[in-house]
Amino acid sequence: MHLKFLLILLAGPVFAGEFRLAPLFTEEMVVQRGRTVPVWGQAEPGAEIEVTLGPETSTVHSGADGRWRVDLAALPTGGPYRLEAKSGGRTLTVAKVLSGDVWLCSGQSNMEMALRETLGARRALADAAMRRNLRLFRIPLKWAAGPADDLGEGDTTRWSIATPEAVRDFSAVGYYFGERLAQDPALADVPIGLIGSAFGGTPVEAWIPHAGVSDLKPEDTCSIPFNAGTSAMYNAMIHPLAPAGLKGVLWYQGESNTGKPQLYGGLLGKMIAGWRDAFAEPQLPFLIVQLPAWEGRIDGRSFTWIREAEAAVAAADEHVSLAVTIDTHDGSNLHPPEKQEIGRRLALLARRDIYGEEIDAEGPIFTGVELAGDSVRVSFETHGRGLASRDPEQLRGFSVAGADGKHHFADARIDGDQVILKSDEVPEPMSVRYAWADVPDADLIAPDGLPAAPFRTDVEPPSEDDGFKPQARSYRIEKRDYQLTVDGKGRVTSLVLKGREFVSNAPGLDGATSIPIFFGGRTLGNVRRIAPGRITCSDASVSLEIDCRDDGMTWSVTNRDDGACSFRLALLPQVEATKEEGAVILRRGDATAEVEGPLELETPNENGRLLSLKVEGKSTATMTFTGW
Repeated sequence: MHLKFLLILLAGPVFAGEFRLAPLFTEEMVVQRGRTVPVWGQAEPGAEIEVTLGPETSTVHSGADGRWRVDLAALPTGGPYRLEAKSGGRTLTVAKVLSGDVWLCSGQSNMEMALRETLGARRALADAAMRRNLRLFRIPLKWAAGPADDLGEGDTTRWSIATPEAVRDFSAVGYYFGERLAQDPALADVPIGLIGSAFGGTPVEAWIPHAGVSDLKPEDTCSIPFNAGTSAMYNAMIHPLAPAGLKGVLWYQGESNTGKPQLYGGLLGKMIAGWRDAFAEPQLPFLIVQLPAWEGRIDGRSFTWIREAEAAVAAADEHVSLAVTIDTHDGSNLHPPEKQEIGRRLALLARRDIYGEEIDAEGPIFTGVELAGDSVRVSFETHGRGLASRDPEQLRGFSVAGADGKHHFADARIDGDQVILKSDEVPEPMSVRYAWADVPDADLIAPDGLPAAPFRTDVEPPSEDDGFKPQARSYRIEKRDYQLTVDGKGRVTSLVLKGREFVSNAPGLDGATSIPIFFGGRTLGNVRRIAPGRITCSDASVSLEIDCRDDGMTWSVTNRDDGACSFRLALLPQVEATKEEGAVILRRGDATAEVEGPLELETPNENGRLLSLKVEGKSTATMTFTGW
């Protein structure tokens, strides 16, 4: 969900004639162990191609369209091996090929979010050189109207060793997952290949092969960036990878489908089936990240209902596992920086469900309820670990409802592998919900800290959410001549000069500070105090640093994307704003401020004027407040 769409490619067919391997085949690549190794590419129609990988050589002729493919015997774990393809007197060579496990990391912006923007990044970058068995392959952002033959070429479409330089812009979730696998003694000698193929702002229907969405009505789809159409990201960013062997798929997506949760489970199931067909692996494992806490809404609904759909897909398919993440973030940021724990939980699931290790990989699993007069017994599978609560004084998160369907929070206590619920407001409870909120206040865990997943026993259809939400904390600084407030989403919500407020808090992009993007505005929710008078607010691509002094302030906006962005400050209608000699003068009564920088005043609306700072790609722009 960002603006760095520097490579939006309407992919077309690859023309026959040029003898070459598919771009997936580069030095340092990892091929999937334990299964045949497909090798493919292009040549003159009818050309003879001889392919050697390890000890095996095979010969094939290209088709009328120039495409060719051979399937070679599985390689022993390790390497390096040498791949050679010969045709018409030419030899193509790929050295340092490893045989290990290949994981495809896909979804939208939270899967795409770079390692460098997460908590724990400094440690991970410093340790990256130690991960000698990790290899990375990152696919650039693009779409295609039909199935593409190729991934395109460039620096990002090459395999690389996990150096600090290579991992800093790679998927954080994918890298933390791979790092955890590499630290597992049982996998110490297994090369791990990570393929990053994610595109911010995309709904699941953009990732489903055409056959799965051919009968989908327009009203049943969510908005796809640039009107790219259903299947567009699958066509360009997944289809060209097939038929490469995969160990499994990490999937972190669903945010862009929040407005239509009743459709999501069916669409996600079609995507999984379509990818399994494409990669010729009927039981291809999927590890799904269940959406974490977020206090926002999309079309009136929260992530609650998408979480339910994700859980239903996992429950219905023995080769789909679910990483519960409701406790990994405070809910203030659509792009939470706490990706390290998500990678760890995915790795635990992979080790148990795919590698067959006997380890604990998830929290208590809801199995059923027993209604008993004025109380309810809720049962869980704990695998002998029992139940625990993060708060030893109180177990929170459960509610019960009677025949009227109105839920009330319940008193809860643990009894072995059960939780007993009771509420004075519900004398005859008939249904139970747990952690059923956009930002759940829920404490049930296994003794090792892994949380229980949200669940409910009623069957009411998805509705607009009406619960009160905890608000992210705010940060305030008070100087003699001014006071400044920044909220937990990284927005400047107040600037008071001589007792007069200057900042509008109108809804949407007309209030506080904002960075407009195609679907709304950025949330710079990674807020940190870095010195007594300095604070930073950031997301994966943009950061704001505010340096407060007695005689003024400097706001520095750094844009790490390639495309320009606009940072805007919303002013109240009572604030008079004029440009004078390279600065903008703000006045309200006897309170004034002079703002210097590359600034523009946007046309006023009913909520006031917008002071706009343009920030070019890969650069920093500043605005300095003085003169009060």
